Amino acid sequence: MLGTVGSLHARPGDAPPSDALRTPYTWVAAAYLDAIGDEDDSSLSFITKRVLHGDVPERFNAGSSPGIAARLVPGETYLVTVVAWSRTRRDPIETISPREGGPEIVRIVGANPAIILANARLEDYLGRDAAPAAEERLEYIISGLQQLDGQVQAFYAAELAFRPELHGDLDSTELEVLRSWLQHPTTYPEALRIVLSANPSLHEAIGMPSLLAASRALLTHQPTELDPLSTYPGLVRNAMRIVAGHGSSVDADLLFRWTASNAHLLAEQACEAIHELAPHELGAMIERRMATTFLHAETRRTLNQIQRRFGLNAE
Repeated sequence: MLGTVGSLHARPGDAPPSDALRTPYTWVAAAYLDAIGDEDDSSLSFITKRVLHGDVPERFNAGSSPGIAARLVPGETYLVTVVAWSRTRRDPIETISPREGGPEIVRIVGANPAIILANARLEDYLGRDAAPAAEERLEYIISGLQQLDGQVQAFYAAELAFRPELHGDLDSTELEVLRSWLQHPTTYPEALRIVLSANPSLHEAIGMPSLLAASRALLTHQPTELDPLSTYPGLVRNAMRIVAGHGSSVDADLLFRWTASNAHLLAEQACEAIHELAPHELGAMIERRMATTFLHAETRRTLNQIQRRFGLNAE
């Protein structure tokens, strides 16, 4: 799907990234990063080394953002996907034409942004004309999840999450790798977020005990002070949903720590989860939290609202 600003935007379940990146509107290439624009520009200049999809020219520029540009190194080769074309509809004729403003780096779930340091296996995976068989695809995915590069992990996490037809084909060895990966210290937060929010068929295959253990570990150890623009709020929300849906009253204490979060919506969700699992404890927990000196003002207001909503004797 083409976004109005030229990026591709996928919602969970829309398409795995290897499909979503290869459209009539995109170029996919292994490309040498020749130069990065200045602070006001952030454009990226590439020299194509291998075309993986589309009519990619020998040289091309792509729009990005300061946040993306700051993490790239001229002289390196990247697997990059840009949206280069836009769709114009003048009934009854629909045409595609070069995108106004030029090519732009794609951003979708699993490839956000769609620029990954050169990786031979991923390049092979993206460059195939014919889809691999399920067994081979799973081999790529399980291997990719164990790589250190977080961008690679997120890509393969989305490949697995958005291909429900694969979930019943996971064998016992692959499932054990997945269960271990859920709590491994090198697991990338965005990749974990994607798996925790995946299709129920994947959760059924992995097993709720493993998902619940990973969610509890995350809620126990993740700092409650979060950058609201990072992937962490989404990751925590998904972990709380799993705990609220499958945990027990013993989880009230680990949820309680999130009532102090600077992300007031997470504090609200934590209260709702406590009310679901241990409703008789929520009132006292909110009173304890409200008695602390340094509590974010918006979080304090949210806790007051929770008291009123559930009739918990707010003063």
